[in-house]
Amino acid sequence: MISGRDPDKVEKAVQKLGFNGIKADVIKEDDVVALFEFAREKVGGVNVLINNAGIGTFNTLTDTHVEEFQKMWEVNVKGYFLAGKQAAKIFQQQQYSNIINIGSTASLKGYAKGSAYVSSNLLWQVLPNAGVPNFVRTMRVMQINPIEVITDFISKAEWLSKTRKAN
Repeated sequence: MISGRDPDKVEKAVQKLGFNGIKADVIKEDDVVALFEFAREKVGGVNVLINNAGIGTFNTLTDTHVEEFQKMWEVNVKGYFLAGKQAAKIFQQQQYSNIINIGSTASLKGYAKGSAYVSSNLLWQVLPNAGVPNFVRTMRVMQINPIEVITDFISKAEWLSKTRKAN
């Protein structure tokens, strides 16, 4: 089961991988609710949530616009919250769960021009079980912080071009 904001990319992944897929924007609660309803309908339930939505802009603190900062927090924090909330409702009924939050090593180290992005990833480092009292004992929440994964996201960060020039 996969989802994403871009229906063309979702469809391409569905065709390539043979999964079920749906367009869903994680900052819209109605989309997230529809995503979980679709998953239950198509595959009969939910056993794991992999929170992997993320965006970033890369400017100095003084050059970061409030709108950019807010959008990163909406996707990177609110999106994980909304998906986690819907998953937790199902997992509470099942009495088991697996939530895997994909973060970033940037949240551990920080870097120039990354203040807004780093702060939006840091929350899931320190609060992976936030908001799920009395269920934490039966709930497995994991945080994975991959290093530079080659995607459109990283090319926007200019890391890839700097790495290639250095080599």
